[in-house]
Amino acid sequence: MRAGRMAVIGGLTSLAAVAWARPWKYRPCPSELLDGVLPDYEFRDTISLEMAAEPRRIMRALRELRLADMRAAWLLGELRYLPQQLARRGRTTDRDRPLVALLRTGVATVVLAENPDELAFGSIGRLHGLTGQDLQPLTGAHAFREFDRHGFQKQAMSVRVAPVTAGRCRVTVEHRVHAMGLRARLWFAFYWLTIKPGGAFASWQMLRALRARAARPEPAAAVGEEPVESPEVADFVRDLEASFA
Repeated sequence: MRAGRMAVIGGLTSLAAVAWARPWKYRPCPSELLDGVLPDYEFRDTISLEMAAEPRRIMRALRELRLADMRAAWLLGELRYLPQQLARRGRTTDRDRPLVALLRTGVATVVLAENPDELAFGSIGRLHGLTGQDLQPLTGAHAFREFDRHGFQKQAMSVRVAPVTAGRCRVTVEHRVHAMGLRARLWFAFYWLTIKPGGAFASWQMLRALRARAARPEPAAAVGEEPVESPEVADFVRDLEASFA
């Protein structure tokens, strides 16, 4: 009887180890964009998914993505941060606001870098903490790069698009963590062992939600309707007008 229980426990442990390592997964090259903001790191994970959409459409869908589009990932996040929410007497998250818009208005998680095919953002804190992560206020990528206080961890994440064939792309989510100091590294190593499978599942859910949103047909402009300029184009036009003022 005891041998049978040990065999079951051994089998479950082996399955858990395989699920944690995911040896069958596609392993893309590291992000050059992340290399510019977090070149040194001890922990890294990637997960990717192919999508039948053009890069421009996928990046637009990324900027439209909401927590409400990925309910399972949102629920995992709520469970993970439940002790902190209870400690702060219930902080609510706006599930219907685009995630990128939330990042651009935040002070703890900020956009670090972006180009037409990739978006990177990051945060700094004692990320292993269960009841509080001591997230540090950041003013941008420069503050993120220059921070070097022991006891904290830097976390950076990017979503990037790489064309595979005509009309088809591979979208990759990459996480990196750099722990500053031996104590922070040991604490996060233990945390990483427990959180990595859940984090990979949340990333997979986000990619599935992104694929579903990118597959939606783009709304056709009404006849005679003026095209809506993107924020980037509007900023360029405004700067150009100011240079001739």
